[in-house]
Amino acid sequence: MPYLIAFFATVLLEFLVIFLFIRKKPKILFLGSLAINSITWPAANIVYNYFWHNLLVIELLVFLVESVLLVIILKIKLPKALAVSFFANLITALAGFIIF
Repeated sequence: MPYLIAFFATVLLEFLVIFLFIRKKPKILFLGSLAINSITWPAANIVYNYFWHNLLVIELLVFLVESVLLVIILKIKLPKALAVSFFANLITALAGFIIF
């Protein structure tokens, strides 16, 4: 159950960051956040828990993958996607450190 709460907290926090950058079509942005995190969140957790305990490198990879997915799913330009992904992942990582 804690994993499910953490997942949806991540989706919500990242949606809020994405919305602050884009400020249109919140339903699409939420679904985009849900889709993107449905790919990266479990992958990052599996890699971290079972294979490689380097959180910094895993977060860097998530940041890069999410940037590309933002370009593909939300049709935004790469520089903006990089900024959105950086801040979204920074906020969720800080929240994770504070909570856990």
